Amino acid sequence: MKKTSKLLMRKICSFCVAIAMVLSVAGSPVDVAHASEVDEDLVILDATLGEETGTEKGTLSDATVSSEQSHDEAPNSGQLMSKPSLNGAPTDIEIATVDITVTVPRAGEINPAPVFTNNGVGYNVEINPRDGYFGWQDAGGNPISEYEKLRSVDQLQLCFVVTPEPGYTLTTTTTVAVNGSAADVNLLGGDIPARYFDFWCYPQLDGTIDVIELSDVPTPVVGEKATAYSASGTNYSVTGAWYMYDAENKAYTTVDETHTFANGRTYKLVVNAKANLGYEFSEDVQINSNVEYYGNSYEPALVSIDYVTSFGKVIEEISVSEADIPKAQIGKAFEDKLIEIPVPNGSGYKIFGYWTDGEGNRSGTFQNGDVYEFNMEIYPEAGYFLSSELELCIDDQRYFAGYGPDVAYHSVRQSFASVIDKVYVKNLPTAAVGETIKKGEYSRDFAIEVPADANYTAFAWWGLSNGDEITEDTFQSGKSYDLYVEFSPKKGYEFSEDVIINVDGVDYANSGASADWAHYLKTYSFCKVIDKLQVDGVKKPVVGQKATVDTIKVPDGANYVITSAEWLDYNTGELATTFENGHEYYLDLCFAAKEGYEFEIYADATVDGEDYSDRITVLPNIAHLACCHTSFETLVSEVRVDNVPEMKLGEKATVAATVPGGANYGIVYMTWLVWNDKKESFEEFGGTFEEGKVYQLSIYVTPKPGYKFDKDATVVYVNGSVDESIKAYQDGFDISKTYTNGLKVIEKVEFTVTKPVAGHHSSIPPQISVPEGANYYVSLEYGRGWFFEKNGRYNPFYGYFDENTSYGAAFMAVAAEGYVFAEDVVVVVNGVALSEDDIEAYSKEMTVQYIFGAECEHVYGDWSDAKDGTHAKTCDVCGHKVVEEHIYTDASGTKCSVCGAAKNDGSPKTSDTSNVMNIFALMAMCGIGILVTDKRKKKVR
Repeated sequence: MKKTSKLLMRKICSFCVAIAMVLSVAGSPVDVAHASEVDEDLVILDATLGEETGTEKGTLSDATVSSEQSHDEAPNSGQLMSKPSLNGAPTDIEIATVDITVTVPRAGEINPAPVFTNNGVGYNVEINPRDGYFGWQDAGGNPISEYEKLRSVDQLQLCFVVTPEPGYTLTTTTTVAVNGSAADVNLLGGDIPARYFDFWCYPQLDGTIDVIELSDVPTPVVGEKATAYSASGTNYSVTGAWYMYDAENKAYTTVDETHTFANGRTYKLVVNAKANLGYEFSEDVQINSNVEYYGNSYEPALVSIDYVTSFGKVIEEISVSEADIPKAQIGKAFEDKLIEIPVPNGSGYKIFGYWTDGEGNRSGTFQNGDVYEFNMEIYPEAGYFLSSELELCIDDQRYFAGYGPDVAYHSVRQSFASVIDKVYVKNLPTAAVGETIKKGEYSRDFAIEVPADANYTAFAWWGLSNGDEITEDTFQSGKSYDLYVEFSPKKGYEFSEDVIINVDGVDYANSGASADWAHYLKTYSFCKVIDKLQVDGVKKPVVGQKATVDTIKVPDGANYVITSAEWLDYNTGELATTFENGHEYYLDLCFAAKEGYEFEIYADATVDGEDYSDRITVLPNIAHLACCHTSFETLVSEVRVDNVPEMKLGEKATVAATVPGGANYGIVYMTWLVWNDKKESFEEFGGTFEEGKVYQLSIYVTPKPGYKFDKDATVVYVNGSVDESIKAYQDGFDISKTYTNGLKVIEKVEFTVTKPVAGHHSSIPPQISVPEGANYYVSLEYGRGWFFEKNGRYNPFYGYFDENTSYGAAFMAVAAEGYVFAEDVVVVVNGVALSEDDIEAYSKEMTVQYIFGAECEHVYGDWSDAKDGTHAKTCDVCGHKVVEEHIYTDASGTKCSVCGAAKNDGSPKTSDTSNVMNIFALMAMCGIGILVTDKRKKKVR
């Protein structure tokens, strides 16, 4: 609009006042008092032309002007509304609703063309192209792929433009209806004839497929042809194609039905299950196949299943010298090319590698502070294939690389970054019912303050402990919340694997860490705790009766419910219907805590008054109990095993042990084992016995169905003589003999471990030390942490140590190469010899369970003067120190009656005080004030 001059404005104001007076006389409600308030950007409408002129040439007819209808009085959907013009001529008809029908694409379609119908009159609807594209777009406004099938979870959109026909008009109150329903959109655009709106939808899904049945998948046979494969199922179809591995090009090539399967080759059958239009496979779709498959890949509309068969020689282990792996050198360039690694002649495989930096770039220059990886790819040569359990040995280190049969991968990391061993945070947000849950400005993540000189950053977020999304703004009673804190190193730094998280001065083990990140987790639970489960009404099994559970119940008012109760066969795991002779059964119970409650991890459990606390496993919201074991099997009290061999150097390892005919027990397996120092474990052996190696004979005996060994009375005869060292458990036992063949024997194992400290957190493992030169090493047993004893069972412990509780830990000791542990090895931990019950010793390894005593019963030495008005004494056992003030109870009051220290009154040791007086005088002359204070030590006991 054009700018109006001040003179023109004054004329317009006068004109408007005159018009207002005329209209007021005619009965029109005009506010004369404000009629002169005219906007400087006034636009005059020419009533004759009906358009903006910005001049004084407009005229008004004598027709009465009606007030415009308010937005609140807009007509209903589908109606048109007209209003008179200023000069009495009819105006355009207003369009109340734009009504269209859009055909929603179906899941599985590939880039369908938009189809829609205009159901109204007075307007035209077209697709508004974006960058010349007229098709469906994704949620970000990008064109849909021409090749990918639509997924039901991917939102789609179309942009429409609506243009009124002559005699019709769109208004700001015009609404949109799509497919018979009011669309959640408004017309967009300014004061122009055309309007725009976006339509959003998800592809239509007719149903999901939960199971893929493959009952006739062919298996290749050397000398036979590669046959085509196809099948069909409910709402899906199946096709298969054969491929053969080309060792020279390190890739699979297709083969047709004329190909004959040959020795020395690896073949792959790729079976594609395709969902019919409108259907998708569920994410956890079950594949039932008559042949074991190698792997599968998932897409909603396509599941690919790979069947791999190799007719070559299998490679179980690959050895590489660390000296042959390239080393990164600061300042040296690396190029995007494959580097071949030397391997032994005739090994049957080749290894290639290339460098990448921390961002995945395959070329650049090695820089200080950065991290690099040498990425190795292992390929079999013609006639060979890689085991799915392939092990890669780099000198003495072993790695799993079992991706076979045609390729395996392994990366060697080389870092020039500085290592961070501990991170510090203070004042982390806490949780309290009713308080606001902290969030970031744009997401759930928010920054966490770290020390100003920290070489890392941190952010945090809140989540529900059960994995659900938080929907409220405040912490709620009856729910459990987790605070996650994630740390990231700055450039040039990385975390150690066991980086410590220090929170407000307390050390915690990380809850997950790599070189590039570390996690800390703290849980706040506002649920009431269930510390005991009680079950009543169990009907004891009786042979011939039904296995019923309908009488089982929990007490009235219990804050938990039974979600499932089943009698199961102990040996087969199958559901029991009727109790039978010769079987053993147990009751399997599952519980769920009611809303607002959770189970204590150390909860007790009783069934009809009998304690089963040692048989319960607990998660916060669910619990599982296996109880009421009942056996109708016959007990076996005598076992005889004959022809048990002895190890003889130079002879081949054979096993041909036997049991008497008609025995109610049998040998499940019998084998020789040899110790592998690199793997630190026994492995099966069938060769010739040699000097300097450790061998073990293992024969496992189990009772036949309907029988059990009498664990308290079964006698075991080996080659006609009673072997009292064998303990027969009800389900079976092992006849084991170890031969050390001249290896040095370790008679005693000693090590020290740090004790738990009251107030410290259990996430920090004990530190282990062995004597210098020891022929063994000791580590915390894998997967085990701190534990404590309750109700006769060892419970895992997580929390802060209490000085009045005894805690334990389990350790693994492994003998060095060339050494074995004696059968009666003595184990001494922290100077205390352990009992046999705490040791499970084998020839090359043993487990040790050590219980730390409760708070030390201190044995103190003599008091000594601390030279500061106090005296101290120290515990000779644990080093605990006690400090107290001197006590002067002698006649002169100048000698401590506890430690004998003379009282120090601050005076010179002689009677001459002149120097002191001179100093005070000098200080007074200089205007220096003298402040005298009474300092008293706080007594510490």
